[in-house]
Amino acid sequence: MAQEAEDSQNVRSNQLTTFGSIQLHRGRMKRPQSERLHDEVDTELLKERELIEGVASVLQRVIEQIIEQIRLNRSGKYHLEHDLKEKFEAQCIDNSCALMTIHSIDNLQKSKNINAAMPSLSVTPKQWENISDIHMAKVEQQKTNSLSLRALAESLLEQTAADMQKELQATTEAFQRNVQEIKAAKSQMEDQLTTITSEIAGQQRIREDLQVAITENEHCLSLAQARLDVRRHRPAKEQCHDPAQSQLLVEVQQLTAQISKLREAVAQSEMEQRAMVRYQLELQENIEVKASALYIDEVICAQHRETTIIHNF
Repeated sequence: MAQEAEDSQNVRSNQLTTFGSIQLHRGRMKRPQSERLHDEVDTELLKERELIEGVASVLQRVIEQIIEQIRLNRSGKYHLEHDLKEKFEAQCIDNSCALMTIHSIDNLQKSKNINAAMPSLSVTPKQWENISDIHMAKVEQQKTNSLSLRALAESLLEQTAADMQKELQATTEAFQRNVQEIKAAKSQMEDQLTTITSEIAGQQRIREDLQVAITENEHCLSLAQARLDVRRHRPAKEQCHDPAQSQLLVEVQQLTAQISKLREAVAQSEMEQRAMVRYQLELQENIEVKASALYIDEVICAQHRETTIIHNF
């Protein structure tokens, strides 16, 4: 009975552990799509589940054998007790016969009106001995079978507990490695996010400086153009292409080219900043994905596994 209780407890424990493994696998399916990889943790969880289901199946068969052995033991006990009871009754009758006298026979016959003939004996002495020997032999055989079955059950409990402990440890280590990998990837992304945020700010400052330079050059260009316009109002015979006029025309040309280059630089800076912002958003999304996966494996799954206990018997 004690062995049956232990086996039943172990099977129930295995069922709970199997349920826990299924729940963990389902819980990890809630990770973001990009993180739903068939990784080492999933492999170990599946192995753990298969092992526990196999152990539960084996132990269930042992329980059935133990139940049947208990039935046989009770049957043997019943026959022994019944045989003992009959022998005790026969002993009491023989003791009474040994104490009987002529007077007690007369009294017994008068009180019971016994006139029936004595029944014939149905069992020979040899048969009488064989009946008891058979019962005792059956009980001894069942006792031997019980001891063998108990040894088998204890060996299975010890072996299955060791196997499950080993696989449980392997799965735990897989979780730990996966958590460390996620943390490392998340940390690297956070460093990259810090760098790209700094570069975006730097790019913003560069564009602001370019805008200041464009404004200054536009002011200079406006001044040069204004001077040219004013010089057109000189008297006709004074409107010669003098050095001042040439210098103003060169200045306008140079300033126009410079402003064009600065505007191209602003456009290039804006394009680079947009690419940086897209990368920044991508990094932020990936960091959130890693944080979600990390929370599931390090917190939720860890809490489930803390309640998983493999009993040693």
